[in-house]
Order: sequence, then structure tokens, then C-alpha cells
Amino acid sequence: MSTTVASLRAILSLDDSGFNRGINNAKRSMGSLSTNMQAAGSSMRNFGTNMTAAMLPTALAMGAGISTASSFADSMKEIEVRAGLTGPELKSVEDYALSMGASTMFSGQQAADALLELMTSGDDVETAMARLPQVMDLAAVSGMGLGHSADTITDIMAAFGLETGATEDVVNTLAAAAGSSSAGVSDLGQGFANLGPKAKNMGLSVGDSAAALAVLSENGIKGAQSGTALKSMLDGMTATTPRATAAWDELGTSLFDADGNARDFDTVLAEINVGLQDRSPEEQARLIRDLAGSYGQNALAALLASGGIGSMKTAMDGQATATELAQAKTDAFSGKVNSLQGSIESLTINALTPFMNDTLAPLVEQMIPVVNGITDWTTANPELTATIVGIIGVLAIAGPAIVVLGTVISALGTIVGAATTAFTLLKVPIIATTAAKT
Repeated sequence: MSTTVASLRAILSLDDSGFNRGINNAKRSMGSLSTNMQAAGSSMRNFGTNMTAAMLPTALAMGAGISTASSFADSMKEIEVRAGLTGPELKSVEDYALSMGASTMFSGQQAADALLELMTSGDDVETAMARLPQVMDLAAVSGMGLGHSADTITDIMAAFGLETGATEDVVNTLAAAAGSSSAGVSDLGQGFANLGPKAKNMGLSVGDSAAALAVLSENGIKGAQSGTALKSMLDGMTATTPRATAAWDELGTSLFDADGNARDFDTVLAEINVGLQDRSPEEQARLIRDLAGSYGQNALAALLASGGIGSMKTAMDGQATATELAQAKTDAFSGKVNSLQGSIESLTINALTPFMNDTLAPLVEQMIPVVNGITDWTTANPELTATIVGIIGVLAIAGPAIVVLGTVISALGTIVGAATTAFTLLKVPIIATTAAKT
């Protein structure tokens, strides 16, 4: 009996020893598996994250750069067609636009657009290139776009019948009027759009007209309204109606001289003011209305109250030139930032244009028949559409999917590790139970 008990104890002891070794081996294996899975998951997650992050800025930068180069090429192509330029001639225009973009607060693309705006207004390419610096000066001073600035200048010069050589004077006049009053250059441009032809017929210069528009702006009549008011005033003053004729006679002055030529506008305004002296407010209002008409009377009243346009013209004469003002803005920090952006864009266009023309363009040409062939085959086989969409979807989420997969594997590794710990803790009560049975 004692021999049997001893044998049983030996067997139980042997079984307990084997059980412990099995538990320890399983623990080591599961711990190793947990560590390896977490490491593999972490590596995959990092790889996916790095791949996505590294390629995104590069793709965005390349896409933006190619888009910029493409837009510039489009503008140059239109200039080439409009001007009938040959290769070397077109290259000189390209270099000029890019140099303006690199040396001013504007970009090469903006310079190209301004050249196009000038050409669509009737300039040949040489004239447009000669005018471009003044257009840029006005845009810098006014805050308007280059296209808007070019359009404003050409419209005013066309209305007054001015030649290209007067561009700088017109730009300086607009900048001076804006600097001497509450009118912006855009306001003045809108006023000129309604006033221009009538002012020229009346013998008014661009300077006189700008001063009159500036005076009206100081009296709350701005933009297109100021031009319309002045035009209505001039229409009334040149009318041959009995009221207008009687008003001129009563005031003892005239808008024209004996030869029928328009007299100096500021002198006429001064003589009207003299004629209105010592008259009652009612008489003054009647005479102003009879001279300028119901809509133009406010413009005439504002000019008379300001003593004409002489003081405004004096103030305008004391203003800095548009070039000086533009240079001051360029020298400011914001101007330097804009200049840097223009330089970067010029660099981008120079760097990517050969790649776009020599590599991408032939590739696109080769792809066209391929895509057309796929389209034809897809039309005949609709199921291919779903396949292509699926492939594109997989490629689009490849990077993020690797990140997710790595996270899942890492999480599974953590779960395995937790299970190992739990199993180890359960070992103690199991052994205790076995011992108790023994």
C-alpha cells in the first residue's frame, strides 16, 4: 500500500513538473508573439504615415507649379497668336514678363495678363511692353489688379485721344488726384468712364477732369455718380435753351470765347461765383439749376463751394509720382513678400516649363489614344468601369490603409500580451488545486 502511494505521488510530481514547463514555454512564446506583432504593426503604421506625409507636399507642389507654368504658357500662346510672333520674338516677351514678375511686387503671370489686356485694347506688343511699367505702378498705388489698371488707363487715353507717350502723365494724374482727395483710383476710373468724351469736347484736360472728380468726391459724390453728375452739368451749361442762355447773360459770363472755343474751366467757375455774389440763396439756387440742369446742379454747387478746381490742382501738383509711390510700397515688408512670391513664381515657371513641354506634353499625347481606346472598350464592356473605379479607390487609400492595418496588428499584439499575463495569473490556482488533490 505504501509503495502504491509513493508511486502516485511520484507521478503527480512528475505531471506537475511537466505542466509547469508547458506553462512557461507557452508564456514565453505568447510574450514573444505579442512583442513581434506590436513591433510589426508599429513599423507598418509608421511606414504608411511617412509615405502619405512625404508624398502629399511633393504632389501638391508639383501640381501647383505645373498649373502656374501652364497658365503662363496659355497667356504666351494667346500673345503669340494676337501679335503673330515667331519663336525668338515670343521668347523675348516671355523673358520680359518673367523679369517683371521677378523684379516687382507682381507675378510673371500677372504681367502676361496685363500685356494681353493692353493688346486687346489696341496696343501692339511693343507698345504694350512699353506701357507695362506704368500700369504696374498704378496697380501698386491703387491696389487694383493689373488688368483693371490697364483697362482704366487705356479707356481714359482713348476718350481724350492721347498717344502712348502720355501714359505716364495720365498715371501720375490719377495717383495725384487719389492722393489729394477721398477718391480712390477705381472711383476716378469709374467717373472718367462717364465723363471722358464730354470733357474732351469741352476742352478739359485729364488733369482738369481728375481735379473736378476729386472735388466732387470730397463733397460725397463718388465713383460713376461723379462722372454722370459732371457730364450732366456740362450738358446743361452747353445747352441753348432759353433758361441756360438767360442765366449766362444774367451772370455776365460765358463758357465759350468769341471764336466759339471753350474757355479755361476754372476761370469760368470763378466768374460764376462772382456773378452769384450779393444774390439771395433762392436766386443762386435758380441760376445754378438753370445753368447745370436738375441732375448736374449738385455738381456745379459743389465745385462753386470749393472755389473751383484750382486748389485741388495745386494739391495734386505737390503729390509724389506714381513710380515713387509704387517703389515705396515695394520697399515695405508686404511689398517685399509679394516681390518674393513673384520671384518664386518666375523660378517655378522657368524650372517646370521644360519638364511640362518635353516630358509631360509628349506623355499626354501618348495617353490620349490609350485613354480613347479604353473608353471605347469600356463602352463595349461596362463591367470594366466598376473594375477601374475599384482599382483607383484602392490606390487612393493605400497609404491610409497601411496605417490602419498597422494599428490593428499592433492592437492584436497588445491583446495577445494581455492574454499571456492573464493565463500566467490563472496558473497559480490551477497548481494549487492539483496539489490539494494530491
